[in-house]
Amino acid sequence: MGPGRDPEAWTLAGHGLRLAAVADGPGARQTLAEILAAALLGQELPWALERTSLGCPVLRPLSRGAPDAHISFSRRPGLLWGAVCTLPLGLDAAGAEEFGPDYPRERVFAAGELELARPLCSSEGEAMALLWTLKEAAAKALGTGFNRLEPCDIIAKGLRPGGRGVDGAARTPAGLLPVRAERRDGYWLAAGLWSGGPEDTDV
Repeated sequence: MGPGRDPEAWTLAGHGLRLAAVADGPGARQTLAEILAAALLGQELPWALERTSLGCPVLRPLSRGAPDAHISFSRRPGLLWGAVCTLPLGLDAAGAEEFGPDYPRERVFAAGELELARPLCSSEGEAMALLWTLKEAAAKALGTGFNRLEPCDIIAKGLRPGGRGVDGAARTPAGLLPVRAERRDGYWLAAGLWSGGPEDTDV
């Protein structure tokens, strides 16, 4: 999917989220937040795009009775992706061109992770891009990003083809998160969800 106003739905471990993309530029985050908020609730309501104390974006409703919504953004050249859910979530996008031969893979990927991703990808760079997007999405879903975690603190598990993409889990110090990635125009787009406890094993 490219830029547009028609969000698509993903399901991770039985939980739904909505994704959309718009052309990047001034006001793109606010425009995308409005599109996604309307898709989440099925109606247009006034929202404020704010940040948590750790800097994570969140949609605060300006109408009584509407719940907060969690939102995450990721940029590609000329494009801004966003995802929204009632659960904390993270979104990331990365392409194989970001992972050259000098990339410090031993500091980013745990033993066995690349072997898990290679059968799902057409190149080593693509496998690293897949793993990175899953890790970054999980870190964002936890609300910390990599400010308080190292990439090797998050380990991809059980990756398998699922529909148009890859489903699996990310093991983190806080617990297990469901993750999903799909190939777009030359890059991976991934999302992760966090429901708040180490018992999250239904992925």
